[in-house]
Amino acid sequence: MTCHSKAPIYYMTARVAFKKKKKVHERVVWIVSVFDNPSDITRHDGKTMHRLEQEMYGKNAKSDKAHHHSRNHRQEDDITLNTFFR
Repeated sequence: MTCHSKAPIYYMTARVAFKKKKKVHERVVWIVSVFDNPSDITRHDGKTMHRLEQEMYGKNAKSDKAHHHSRNHRQEDDITLNTFFR
C-alpha cells in the first residue's frame, strides 16, 4: 500500500568534496532525503548536511566555527555535493 500524501524518499550515493586543514578531500557517501538534487539538499536538508559534517569533520572539529555560524548558516565551501549515483 502506498501513501500518496507524502513526498518520495530518495536513497542515493554522492561524491562529496570538503575542506580540511586547507586541503580539499573527496569521498563517496550515502544520502537519504526527500530532495533529489545537490543544491536542494544543501539548502533545505539540515539533518543530512549535519550528518555529513559530523562524518567528514568529526564531532569536535566544528566547535571553534560554531560560534561564527550556525548549522543553518553554514559556509558554502564547507561541504560540496558533486555527483549523484542512483
